[in-house]
Amino acid sequence: MSERQAWAPPCAPGYDGPMSVLERCAFCQNRPREESAVLRWVGPADRAGAEEEERVTLPLCTRHLDRLRRAGGSGWEHRGRRHKLGWW
Repeated sequence: MSERQAWAPPCAPGYDGPMSVLERCAFCQNRPREESAVLRWVGPADRAGAEEEERVTLPLCTRHLDRLRRAGGSGWEHRGRRHKLGWW
């Protein structure tokens, strides 16, 4: 091996190496199941008095996708923001 080649540690069978940031759920370290349209806002659950509102597309794992589905129109609160599936 020449000096110019970088040494890489051997990987265990079935291990693909570290995941990139783009391959992670928006709320945890798990692999995303799908990208979903999410409405995110700061304020009360009814959205009438929302201080800040944004529409984003987020990669979500199965667990967090299920949490957003169960939350419904009132949204799921996470770190001071509410998240709801869909932009409507």
